[in-house]
Formats: sequence, C-alpha cells, structure tokens
Amino acid sequence: MTDSGQPFDIDLEVDPKNVHTTYYFTGAMAGLVVFFTLWYWSRRFSGKYGSKPQSMAARIPITGLRFIQRFTIRKVPGFPSAGHGALVFVYVVVNIVLLFTNIDWDLLSNFGRRLGWIAVLNIALLVFLAFRLTPLVFLTGYSHDRLNFFHQVAGYTTVLLSFLHTIIFIVARAKQHQLFDLTADVQRPAIFAMSAMLIILGTSLFLRKRQYEVFYIVHVVMSVLVLVTVGEHRRELSTRTIIIVVLTAGLWGMDRIIRVMRLAIYSFGTNATLTPLPEGAVRIKIRPLETHPFTIISIDPLEFVLSAQDGFTRKLHAYAVKAPGANLKASVNGPFGTLPDFLRYDKLVLVAGGSGASFTFAVALDLVKRFDPNSKTMIELVWVVREKSKLSWFERELGVLRSSPFVNVVVHATRPGNEPKPLPIDDPEFKTSSPNDSLPTTFEARSEKVELPSVAIPLFASLGVHSGRPNIPAIIKEVVLNAGQHERVVVAGCGPVSLMDATRQGAAACISTSGPSIDLHLEQFAMTMARPTDGINEEQAPEGCHHYNTLGEVPWDIQKYWYQRYSIFTRYDEGIWMTDDAWFGVTPEPVAKKIAQHIADSLPPEKGIIIDAFAGAGGNAIAFAASGRWKRVYAIEKESKVLACAKHNAAVYGVGDKISWFEGDCFDIIPKQLADVGEFALIFASPPWGGPDYRWEGVFDLSTMQPYGLRDIYEPFSKLTGDIALYLPRTSNLRQLAELLPDEEKIVAIHYCMQGASKALCAYIGSFSIGEV
Repeated sequence: MTDSGQPFDIDLEVDPKNVHTTYYFTGAMAGLVVFFTLWYWSRRFSGKYGSKPQSMAARIPITGLRFIQRFTIRKVPGFPSAGHGALVFVYVVVNIVLLFTNIDWDLLSNFGRRLGWIAVLNIALLVFLAFRLTPLVFLTGYSHDRLNFFHQVAGYTTVLLSFLHTIIFIVARAKQHQLFDLTADVQRPAIFAMSAMLIILGTSLFLRKRQYEVFYIVHVVMSVLVLVTVGEHRRELSTRTIIIVVLTAGLWGMDRIIRVMRLAIYSFGTNATLTPLPEGAVRIKIRPLETHPFTIISIDPLEFVLSAQDGFTRKLHAYAVKAPGANLKASVNGPFGTLPDFLRYDKLVLVAGGSGASFTFAVALDLVKRFDPNSKTMIELVWVVREKSKLSWFERELGVLRSSPFVNVVVHATRPGNEPKPLPIDDPEFKTSSPNDSLPTTFEARSEKVELPSVAIPLFASLGVHSGRPNIPAIIKEVVLNAGQHERVVVAGCGPVSLMDATRQGAAACISTSGPSIDLHLEQFAMTMARPTDGINEEQAPEGCHHYNTLGEVPWDIQKYWYQRYSIFTRYDEGIWMTDDAWFGVTPEPVAKKIAQHIADSLPPEKGIIIDAFAGAGGNAIAFAASGRWKRVYAIEKESKVLACAKHNAAVYGVGDKISWFEGDCFDIIPKQLADVGEFALIFASPPWGGPDYRWEGVFDLSTMQPYGLRDIYEPFSKLTGDIALYLPRTSNLRQLAELLPDEEKIVAIHYCMQGASKALCAYIGSFSIGEV
C-alpha cells in the first residue's frame, strides 16, 4: 500500500465503494434501531403477563426475554449497563468492518478517504442522537438523557476517525513530497474542522462537569463550525459528502427552530414563583396558561425543586434567597422522554437521592390520586438525603404520601445531625491547670460555641429517619418476594450515579424466569445537577490521596476521624480527597467557617490578603475563599500529596480559582515570595501539633510542639505582619501565648466548640477587633 510514484490529486468524484459504505452504515444503524424497537415493545408486551401466560406461544419468548434482561440491565465497568456495553461493541465492530472492507488498498490515500467518509457518517449519527425531539424516544423508549451516552460515544469515534483521516493524508502527501497541498483552499476548512473537534473533545473531558453552561455554549458553536467547514471542505456535489452534511445541518436547524418556537409559545402567560429552601435548594412554582401533560411535583400549579450546585442553579437560588416569592417569566417545554405506565403495575419501588425525589414523589402523588379505593397496589418509596433538614424540601408531599394507605415511606439520612448541647460556663473542657490560672490582665480568653449544620423538622418528628445508606438491593428483594408470580413490579429511581447503580444491580438480581415481571426505569440528574447531592467525584485521585467510601477501606488508626468526615467536610460524599496523615490536622468545617467569619469581620478593610501558612487538606483556605472577604488567599503546603488534596477539595467547593497555591516550606516562601504583601496581609497558622498525644496533657507545652515550637512560628511570621492568628490545641498553655507580647499589647484567645466540647483555640494577635464581633 503506497502512494509513491503516483501523482497526488484532490478527487472531486466519489468512489463508488464509499457510496456503498454509506448504504451499509445506514443499514446497520437502522438495524440497531429496529432491534431495540422490537426489544422495547416486546418488553411492554411481556409485562402484561405474569410468569405463566396462558399460551405456550407467549410463554417461551417471555421466558427468553427475562433471561436476557437479567444480564443486560446489570452494571458493568465503564458502561451504565451490560446492554449499553453490548450496543457500543456492535457499533465499534460495524465501524471497523466498514473501514477495512471493500476498499482499494493500492493507495494509502484511499484508506484516508474511507476514514473521512465514515467520520462524516458518524457526524450525521451523533447529530441525530442529540435531537431533543428524536423519534427514538417513542420507538425505543430511550429518553434524551439516556441517548446522550451514545451521542458521546459517537462523538469520540468521530474525533478519532477525523484525526486518523488527517494523519493518513499528511503521511500520504509526505511520501509524494506534496505537503504544500495542505495549504490549498479546499484543505483550509478541514484544518478548522479538526481544530473545532479537538476543542469539543477538550471541553467534554475537562469542562463539562465543572462549568456546564460554558461547555454547552462552546459545544454548540463548535458543532456549527464543524458542519460548515466539513461542507466547505467537500463542497462539490459530485463528492456526495456535501449532501450528507447539508441534510444533517438541515435536520439540526429544524430541531433548533422547533425548540425555540415551542419555548416562545409556552412562555406566553407563564410565570414562575421562586421559594428558597434549606440546604441550597429552590422550589419553582409555575402557573401556566395551559394544562401540561406531565408535572414534577404537582399539576396545579406546576412545581419543580432544584438543588443549587454551580452556574445557573446557584444564581437562581441566590436570587430566591434575596427575593423570596419573586415572580419571573418562564417557559415550560417537554417532556423529552417516556415513562412506564405505572398504573399497570402491582408493586412499585421508587428510589430517590436528594432532589431526585422530585421525580419519585411526582409519580407517587399522581398514582395516589388515581388509585381506586379498593386498589391492592403498594408503593415502597425510599428517599436518601444527607441531612434531615432536606425533608422540608417536600414537606407537603411527604405529608400526603405518609397519610396514604398505598405508600410506605422510608427516609435515610447519610449524615444525620446532632443538636449541639448548651455550653456551660464551667465546662471542664475549658479549664486548665495552674499555669493558666493567673494570666496577665492584657490577656483575654473566652469560648465560642460552633453549632453543627443540623436542623430538626418538628412536623416529621414522628417520621422514623434511618441513619446511614439504605440497602437498596435488599429492599427491592423484599418487595419482589412479597409479590405473586403473576404480578408486575417496577423499580424506578432518580438520583446520583452510585445510588442508581445499586438500584440497577438490585433489580437485575431479582429477575427470574419463574417470578413476577420486573421492569426498571432509571433517571439521573440533568445538566442543572452538575454536582450530584450524594454522588462521588469520579476524577482519579493520585497515589497517596484517598476518598474512602466504606469503613473497611479505612486504616484502623483514622477510623475515628472517618466517622466524623461530614463534620470535617460537609461535602465529603462529593469526592473529597485526603491523605491518611491529613485526617489528624484538618479543621472541622463549622469551626473553619466561624474562624473565617471572625477574621473577616474584625480586621480593617485595607487588610485584603490572607496567608494560610499550613494549608493541609484545605479546610481553612476553602473557608477563607468562600467568605468573599479577601482579594486573594495564599495557601502554602509542604507535602505535594496533601497539596493535591487541598487543590482538589477547593475545586469541589467551587473556590479553587480564588486561592493561589504554593508548594514548599512556609518559612522559605513567605520571606522570599510574599515579602511585599506584608502591609496588606495577615497570617493564619494551623501548625502541626505533633500528633494526637496532646490530648493527654493537662496543659500543652507550646514550646515543645513538634516540629515547630510556638516562638519558631511566631517570630518569623511577625517580621512580615503584626496580624497573626494561631490555631492551637485546646489545652495550650495560655501564659506562653501571653508572653509573646509586651504587657500593653493584647491577645484574644477563643475556644471553638462543637456539641459542647472544645475542638481547639485560636489566638488572635494584632489589630483584630474581636471584642466587637
């Protein structure tokens, strides 16, 4: 296979073999659609029967369908289910077969043309899969969000084929010493098209989960650019490529026009009322001019509950807090998917995580209203939240469902809060022995109670809220075992990936050829749920950094701290990273927030820079950045692995861009790199305390603190600024602190307490007006 000795030309005539490839590719994709259409409608048909249909003709295929279903709906690594994996395998095989068959291998450029041809066919496929109003929803039962997985697969395939197409042609031209042909007019659009594809690839991999709105805009603009430039690259009708591109662009444009028209029409006379809810949620109540066929929470009025994460939802929640009850213009367009006919089932298991309950509650409420009073249908509704305070999101709906004889409501709180105990004045936690009994009068010591973020809901005091994560497979199994052989069971859910995976596995394990009919319908958070409430950040942690999910993974010596993980980082389940040593030194989040508030409120405005000298896993730096008080937050950490954790954790909290990170020894970095900011800065220091043994000392000797004694820390820092905050053990020798300054200068020490027990003290030295806080 060579291009040597052959003149290189830019063909304007299409190769008939490539035309045939178009027919084969289209036929193969149409065959897959037909297969899944038959599968979907066969499943709907078989669901009308129990395990023993009356006719043998129906019994055999139904048994076969259940046998296949048991394995295809199971979760497999890298794919939502084994069925998804099988479809991707077939798709890849089709592409490979068409690449290497029915081709003239005499010229390398022929293979390059075949790569480009199949890339164009895949462009048409991935655009078709992106349609909101795709007929695949009705034919296969796959909603738009479920088809998005295959859209991504087709997109990655298109970029790979286009990249190989480019490389093969460059190699072929290099063999002919005709690289100058790459500057021809017909090739320039190809360069733009390839560049746009690489931008789409990069934003899909690195921006989609962090800044969805930005990703979406870039994605649409670059997609239009790809269609235009590919069409310009092969603009002659004789190439036939332009026909495929124009048809694809026309369908894409029609889909967009219809969506815009629907939005405009449905916005007429439609208003939305915003109501802020606890834990960063907002209820949207819509009063439309017309009746909508489907609703999230209630039909009249139409209501949604969104969990504020990043971008649009966070701004929406902030607006709702600022102006509760605000009335905005709105447009309702949809739905864009299909739902099972829940009325035809005898048993329902509805599983939700966080704001995913908006789906399951809507289903349950709709069914309760439509049930016959003598109905024997039962609904098992499982809702998983992090805090009990989130029960108020669906306060009214919970009340209705709990009063229904058809519904059993089970609520699990993965991070159940505890009400803080009152802090007595003579609490022994704050008493130290004789070295602290007689302090200079210029020294002020007091305690500050820090409450855990936990809210009790009196209305649901009688609602048994279970602690920890539920055993979803066991719940599903119990419902199936209590169902008769001729009954029909549906398992439906909406929530984060981990919860839906458990639901999928539980349903798959219960499917049998002799038991009740079981169907599965799962939804996951849409684009507004950029960071799932109970999900895990899937970015790969570097070696030495961990996100422990279960107690069995945790080394024995830090299990105590892992039990307190939600006090340390309230968003732990979103993928917080820690090294094993970092657990000992991180400041609990409520304490870090209170310290950040005290510092922010007690310093003059010209102090606009804060330096976290011992950043650790980022607890304090995140709180400082989140306060919005500082023009810049500088965070210094000596260990590279711990610094990686801190940077990642700051990204989880959405403040990574507000912190400047330094790797190295703070005693070297501060005088060499931050010497010029001393006039405008203060230093916060939470140094290592030498391990947990400090707890056993009645009064902790700060001069022997390892690896840095009190004066080893204070004296170098005081050369940069007089404003220093020291985070120290609760039993620290206060006299040693007082001796740092002359008698006329004042130190304020505050104990920070959780649940009535002191966690640590913070000594404020300098121009802090703490007494006014």
